[in-house]
Amino acid sequence: MALAALNSTAGNRSRFKAFPIAFHHQATHKIMLRTLVIAFLLFITGCANEEPEIEIRTPRGEPFEMPIDEAGSSAPIRINVMIPQPLQPLERGERFELPLCDLFDETDGGDVVGGGTMLEQGKITSANIEIEINDESLLPKVIETLRAGKAPDDTEISIGEPINQTKLLRDF
Repeated sequence: MALAALNSTAGNRSRFKAFPIAFHHQATHKIMLRTLVIAFLLFITGCANEEPEIEIRTPRGEPFEMPIDEAGSSAPIRINVMIPQPLQPLERGERFELPLCDLFDETDGGDVVGGGTMLEQGKITSANIEIEINDESLLPKVIETLRAGKAPDDTEISIGEPINQTKLLRDF
């Protein structure tokens, strides 16, 4: 809705360069439309049984590759860490997220997928970090990294499928 308002007030299309989402969205529709047109033409000409080689590109012109899950790999284990300290986002990143990213870079076993700062009446009350690990055996290293960042003992760690449990840091 904000983009429509901007479009109606600005006659200059160059202002959209500040909004890469608009270009991405438009490019996605062009790719989908191009794919549908090619599929329709192939269907009409009777070539539907042959697999055409179509090169799809990102809005920046780079070849698009669909991520393919390796055979036999299972879904990652999602972990939500709730730290009951008033941490600013940069401090949360320096103390916990960056060391976790370093751990995951070394082991190629997971990723930090999110994080946030909780506010209550305008004051920071706690922070959370969302993690995905590929193997349950990496959990002790994650706990060790949280302790090295001086996470309090009452930090809540919620582990998703297939473990499904919530524990405090002191219980590990």
